Amino acid sequence: MQIIDKNKDYYDYCQFEYGPVDKTATYDRRGSKVITEEDFFRYCYKDRLYYDKNDNLRYSNYSYSCSEPLVLLEVGNIQNILKLSNCDFKWINQENNEFTIRGDISILYKFDNGVHICREAVTLTHFKNKREFRWPYRVCELKSAQDIEVNENHYEHAIENPVLRDTPIPAIIPARDFYIALDNYFRSAYNDKTIDINNSDIDKAINHGFDKKTSFRHPIK
Repeated sequence: MQIIDKNKDYYDYCQFEYGPVDKTATYDRRGSKVITEEDFFRYCYKDRLYYDKNDNLRYSNYSYSCSEPLVLLEVGNIQNILKLSNCDFKWINQENNEFTIRGDISILYKFDNGVHICREAVTLTHFKNKREFRWPYRVCELKSAQDIEVNENHYEHAIENPVLRDTPIPAIIPARDFYIALDNYFRSAYNDKTIDINNSDIDKAINHGFDKKTSFRHPIK
């Protein structure tokens, strides 16, 4: 599988492991978003942050869903339900709403039911657990990918085609596993047909790390 994107992720090297890049499957990741470790944890703990009546940011230990935040990282046809635990929330400057969040991340559930839920090949998003009962007890067990619902409200804040090299993900999902999941997804989606991506000369330059505005300017005389 070939990957087209100017941003490089931690699993991209796998496309070169066995010789020339195989173009029978293509992941066009252009428009990807590079997220930092801080971005990652802020997103995962999003349901614990709120603004009070004075418009000051606050942090709550209470979640409206499960006792610990869960987020979905979908890679092709594989759904990884990530659990965030041992949250360490610290204010840097409360008046300016500056804070840091850290914690432990693990894969609580991994589903490989041959279905794809989200709009993009790789998506980090919050989701609705169809099996969750709030009364008298909150039950958060998931049985399969069919229990996961991602709606328009989730998509509004979802991170689609994220570049995850600076997040905790490389420590829990090996690069080869990530790449193989995507490779299988695109081969299945396109029935092993070569997908021609129309790349202009500028696109090709950007994919190799050049800047289209500054790299090719004529020198000022």
